Order: sequence, then structure tokens, then C-alpha cells
Amino acid sequence: MGMISLLRWNVRGLNGPNKQNEVKLLCNKQQLGLISLLKTKIKKNSRDKIVESIFGGWNHIHNLDTHYNGRIMVVWRPDYIPHKLSFIVSFVYAFNTREERNELWSMLQAIHRSHRKPWLVLGEFNVVLHVEDKISGNSISLTEVVDFATCIDNCGLIEHPHQGNQYTWSDKGGISDHCPIKVNIIEERKRKKSFFLYCNARGKILEFKRLVTEGWGVSIHECKMMQVVKKLKQLKKSLRRLNSQQFSNIHISYLVELYLQQQSKVTWLKLGDDYTRYFFLVIKPMRLKLATTQLRDENGQWRTDL
Repeated sequence: MGMISLLRWNVRGLNGPNKQNEVKLLCNKQQLGLISLLKTKIKKNSRDKIVESIFGGWNHIHNLDTHYNGRIMVVWRPDYIPHKLSFIVSFVYAFNTREERNELWSMLQAIHRSHRKPWLVLGEFNVVLHVEDKISGNSISLTEVVDFATCIDNCGLIEHPHQGNQYTWSDKGGISDHCPIKVNIIEERKRKKSFFLYCNARGKILEFKRLVTEGWGVSIHECKMMQVVKKLKQLKKSLRRLNSQQFSNIHISYLVELYLQQQSKVTWLKLGDDYTRYFFLVIKPMRLKLATTQLRDENGQWRTDL
């Protein structure tokens, strides 16, 4: 299992040495490898020098060709993201007015329609998704909230769960009046799917029959097919608990005979045309067990060379 960490931060200017040092310290402390800096205010003639002083040897892209004031810069450490990990990240710095943001909403929906990979969208949207996401300041326009929420819904996006500050902006000054946002992406190894196999021995447990009866009697207001699916999902949880309680140590249970009988049938079925070889491998130890391999002679000594 591996993890990569992304950062998005509205730094409100990156030309000052104190701001550059703060960004550098944060990146080293958080062990970051992919960073989006918003509102850097870097000019073209000083871009390379500043990036090299903070992120020596890192790659970077920017939107200075489309905006004079350096709205977005993305820097990343080479070979930081594993090649087998494939996803899309969109970094956003939205306009202040509803009319200008409409183009952004349309662009995001177009990106959604054009790919099927995991997608992360980070940035400054200049609008809230919920009324309670903002306190004080200018009043919230519900039409703007609806526009944003509609875009999120059409793109199949969900609000990322978070820890830390509920409100990410303050006008009290400091290095930046915006909080940085860090996202950890964990690369999990694919686990082999375990299939539910019914063992005849389970039918001998009274608790099993009770759980099945109760689980199948639950009222679910869905179509017939969804009723079956949901009942099976709920029942699986109960049966797993029963399995750990009753069958985790099956070799000392009276049910072991039933279990082994069914397991042997499964083995024969899996082997198919190889059953003959398997049969003789199973029979061989039994034959050796029944065979006479030594005798006791008239002096009471065991003989194996007869």
C-alpha cells in the first residue's frame, strides 16, 4: 500500500522571500510531491528563478500564458506518482461573478463526459456549496449556490470529507489568509474477491436458520430484484458473524464430518479429467497403511527384510 499527498494553497502572492520560505517549509514538513499554488502573482521574467529556489529540480506548469497575474501554478516531484496509479486532477481558480463562473461549470461537465478515471477537483471556487459554509461578509446568492451544486451533481462529484478547520478563509492577515488543503491518496492493493460458499454443515445450526428467516422477512420498499439484492447484502453480514463464532475452529466440532464430505466433493469436481491421478494419490497412503511391511520373527524381533 502506497500513499501520495497533494496540496492546494491560495498563497496570495509568492514574490516575497518570507512567503517562499513558508511554502518550502510546509512542503518539506508534509512530504508533498504534487502542489497547486493559487494566486501566485509571479511574473514571467521571475517565474523560473522563484520555482527553482523553492522546488529545485521539480517540474512545473502554469497559466501565465492565459493570465498575466499567475493565477495557478502546479509543481510536482519527478517520478513521485506511481505509473500504475492513474487518475485526473483538476485545479480551479474561479472568477468572482456568476456569469463568468458559468463557463467553468460547463468546462467541468465536459471533462466529466470525456473520461472514466478517478477524478479529483481542488481549488478556489469563489462560491459555497452550502449556505452554512460561510459566516459574515457579503450575503450568499442562492442562485450561485444552485449553479455550483448542479455542476457537482452533473459531474458525479462528492464533497471530500475533511478534518481541521471548517472555514478556510480569514481576513486577519498573516502569511496567507487562506488555509492550505492537503489530500492523501492511498493506493491499495487489490484484494482477491472472496466468494460466498454455502457449506451443508451450516444448515445444522439452529441459529443459521433463524438468521435466514429473519433476514428474508425484512420489509424493503424496492423493486423485486433490489429486494433480493439488499436482503442478501444484509444477510451476508449476519452470516459472517455466525461463521466466525461457530466455524472458526471447526476441527473440534461435530460438524467436521459434514464439512469434509462436502469439501471432498468440491475437490473431485474441480479436478475434472485429472481425477484418476488424484484418486491414486489419495488411495496410496491408505494402501500403505493397510499393507504389511514388517513381521515379528520367532525370537520376537521385528523383520522388514522378509
